[in-house]
Amino acid sequence: MIRGLSLTQPHASLVSIEAKKIETRSWSTSYRGWLAIHAAKGFPAWARALCLEEPFHSHLQRHLLPQADPKTSYLINPADGLPLGVIVAVTEVYDCRPTSRPMCGTFAEAWVNKLSEQEYAFGDYSRGRHGLFLRNTHRLPEPIPCKGALGLWRLPPDVEQRIREQLPAVRW
Repeated sequence: MIRGLSLTQPHASLVSIEAKKIETRSWSTSYRGWLAIHAAKGFPAWARALCLEEPFHSHLQRHLLPQADPKTSYLINPADGLPLGVIVAVTEVYDCRPTSRPMCGTFAEAWVNKLSEQEYAFGDYSRGRHGLFLRNTHRLPEPIPCKGALGLWRLPPDVEQRIREQLPAVRW
């Protein structure tokens, strides 16, 4: 069974294009396995503004607006074309690690200090958070409409079937 995780854009799209390989959460999970990345229906102003900042803008434009003219593309907000309320990708959760040690103040775990600038920019690695490590990401050719939820949630059977049909080469 594939679980779902709703992410506010642009984070869902960043996972789908494999620019973001760690999703940070306020909670830990023992879940390991396939995860459907759901682009939340809501798209608040602060999240839309991120799409114009680096490194968000260049990654979104390069992968989602490749036909744009580089001389004028800085005028385009990639947020305008991001899908909402749909499953955009599936990925595999293979680990979940705390960003800091309990009882140790604000000292970050060693893995946080080794992150690339890009990965650090795409997440919230503050004290008390957890990183879900992602691999084997597959962007869906056609995003699938679906209602999201908080936390990890079970996909409706028809949505899971449509995902499997779109990605027949994936070894589930």
